[in-house]
Amino acid sequence: MSARTQGGTRAVVISDLHLANGQPDLIADPRLLETFIHQLDRVFPVDIHRGEKLELVINGDFVDFLNIQEYSEWTPDPAQAVKKLLDVTDRSRFSGVFDALGELVAKGHLLTMVLGNHDIELALPAVHAAFLSRIGADPRKVLWLTDGRAHRIGSVLIEHGNRYDDANVNDYDGLRALVSAQSRGEQAARPLEVSPGSKLVLHVVNRLKDTYPFVNLLQPLGELLLLLLLELEPSLSWEMDMLRRLLRGKQLAERNQAGAQPKKTTNVSAEGAAEDDAETVQAEEVELQATFGETRTQLRQRAENVAAGALLQSMFRPSGDGMAALLRRGEAIPLERLRRLRVALKRILDSDESGRIDSLEGPCARAAKRLLRNGKELEAVVMGHTHLPRFVRAEGGVYINTGTWIDRLRFPKAVVEEGQERALEEYLRALCEDRRAASPPTCGELRIDESGALRGAALHELRLSPDAQAVEQTVVRGIGQPQGAV
Repeated sequence: MSARTQGGTRAVVISDLHLANGQPDLIADPRLLETFIHQLDRVFPVDIHRGEKLELVINGDFVDFLNIQEYSEWTPDPAQAVKKLLDVTDRSRFSGVFDALGELVAKGHLLTMVLGNHDIELALPAVHAAFLSRIGADPRKVLWLTDGRAHRIGSVLIEHGNRYDDANVNDYDGLRALVSAQSRGEQAARPLEVSPGSKLVLHVVNRLKDTYPFVNLLQPLGELLLLLLLELEPSLSWEMDMLRRLLRGKQLAERNQAGAQPKKTTNVSAEGAAEDDAETVQAEEVELQATFGETRTQLRQRAENVAAGALLQSMFRPSGDGMAALLRRGEAIPLERLRRLRVALKRILDSDESGRIDSLEGPCARAAKRLLRNGKELEAVVMGHTHLPRFVRAEGGVYINTGTWIDRLRFPKAVVEEGQERALEEYLRALCEDRRAASPPTCGELRIDESGALRGAALHELRLSPDAQAVEQTVVRGIGQPQGAV
């Protein structure tokens, strides 16, 4: 049964901020985030005459413990985890974000924290306490959902979404046992089972991002990113098994296309790639194979089927023949090489629909559709995790994905059109030099009345005003009561 919300709630949902300590930062400029939290009650004013409450929901992947040195797939030691938290809250460019959160709670507004898959350390009692102490908040004033439950506000369900991603399902059984033990000063009986996605971040992504800072930012991910890396830096083919595992992790993350409940939360394996769609492979084959040749063949093979000799051959390739090396030396990339790369990238981008706001594809969207169809009391489902903003009217209600605050980069289709080889070269140069032209961050807004019914919902894009003093919001898509009205 839907919970009643006394006086109603205006909920603002953000997710996937991935705050760390500059290794490199996934948000290059934190001013918008700080200003957004400081001005939240001005950007989204409440109807005080109706007793409406303002609630900020941080829906997972807030502090990115996987991206904080010393790198680890997970940090169970309370003292070390607290140190990592303080490296972000007090010793990084994001300290102002936590000052703003403290101000928000001090004003009497509600703050809800939902666990993601990059910030499971926030569930540890010592980390939980350190966070509350840092923002100066009474524990009774902040709601924490760190045990796998979804957040319910009347007819609205809010969850991070990694529950439906086979590569990143949290081991909540192990986490609950560990938190229970640590709350008593004891050791847990068994270790938490780390997801394959976290292992991939540690062993693959973190090894690439110092040289290629765009590795966490570029959309779409998967084969496009890996082939691009291999074309930029042929010497990476020596690490083909590492890159192949990253591709498998992406395929595993998309395996649960029905958005079904996870069958289990432990021992999820990244081994075993999903089967390729025959029509898609056939359509891409000629151009992709012509460009990437044996590199692509090796990337798509299983590790046990790749001859060691094929990898050893990569050691004898000239060390300076990668595109990245040419760009770093200020040399022009041969036009024919750019042409072949442009044609191949265009083929992949033409079939990419990840930028569609109205898409119901993928495990999170399919799960939301199923929840709305089966949950008679639900009118809206809100998720994050995918970094792809969505606002879709589905059977039984609306699905919102709040996207991300990281500097998400999309490969511009203009640079892969015929004759745009030098524009492609300049874009590659900008990627390697970490010059970002990022997509604006997004947030979800929901207005729930005192009976729990949904009065309005919207997806917003956010920007700083030209004088950097105020937040400007644009409604991407919405329903119900006009957003901004009280």
